[in-house]
Amino acid sequence: MKKITLLFLLLSAAVYSQDFSTVDATVSSYPHSFTDVNQLAQLIKKDFTSENDKARAIFSWIAQNVQFDDVQSGKAAFTYKTEQERVQKEKKYKAEIVTKALKDNKATSRGYTELFEKLCNEVGLECVSIVGFLKASPQDIGKSPVTVNHSWNAVKIKGEWRFADATLGAGIMVGPGQFRANFNDGYFFTAPNKFFLNHYPNDEKWLLTKKTKEEFINLPLYYGEYIKADYTITEPSAAVVTIPSDGEIIIKFKDANPYMAVYYFTDGANKLEYLEIDANTMTAKAKVNKETDHYLNIVIDQQFVVTYILK
Repeated sequence: MKKITLLFLLLSAAVYSQDFSTVDATVSSYPHSFTDVNQLAQLIKKDFTSENDKARAIFSWIAQNVQFDDVQSGKAAFTYKTEQERVQKEKKYKAEIVTKALKDNKATSRGYTELFEKLCNEVGLECVSIVGFLKASPQDIGKSPVTVNHSWNAVKIKGEWRFADATLGAGIMVGPGQFRANFNDGYFFTAPNKFFLNHYPNDEKWLLTKKTKEEFINLPLYYGEYIKADYTITEPSAAVVTIPSDGEIIIKFKDANPYMAVYYFTDGANKLEYLEIDANTMTAKAKVNKETDHYLNIVIDQQFVVTYILK
């Protein structure tokens, strides 16, 4: 029984850790814009045959060529008075945002997901667009995921649903109207338990894991660099960390390189402090100030990976 369980775990891990470098290299030679979705779909069908590679090619092209449209984000798509009018306008709106993403290389998260789904359909993959809540800033910590602020996809591969978020795979917003391209394939075929760290769907059947809303609310803010990382921060695990009397917060790692560059940053001190990891216990200590510090950020290899609230 133990051998069967181990084999299942190894096979499951393989699904989420495939090497798609050849696919990415091929797609990087494609044109950077198209006037019709079928033009890109035909290239993908010509170059790739497996479901995995087709899905990756779609993700790779979108994430490497489409920039987030901060100007259109948050604007109402359209208004309607009747159901018939809604259906007509919905169809027109989807066609417009897919064309904009293909031709102008700009999209909101809805545009990314509609284009991903449309391309999947064109190359013979079953795909759905999912709407829900994205935990994206420190202000989202502790919030109940009752509003819709993001969308992503699930694509069926060999009978099983796999997540893809091409919006977050494309890069990040570093300020109003300031998009920084940063290809992050951690959001392609992301394992459900990891995807859950910052995504909560309106329809809970698309969690694809036995997690709860309460668990999501109590999670800290995890950034994209953490989603694609191989290591895990096991402590603290909750969003809110109570500062002990000595002011030392224990940070515990699993499967981490003890020699990676790890720092912490608090809003009170407003400077990076080095975190030395004990190679035997895989722990480090962050010294914080109960009076002035309200947020604790862990920074690894010059990238924010997680933010906690201090109290």
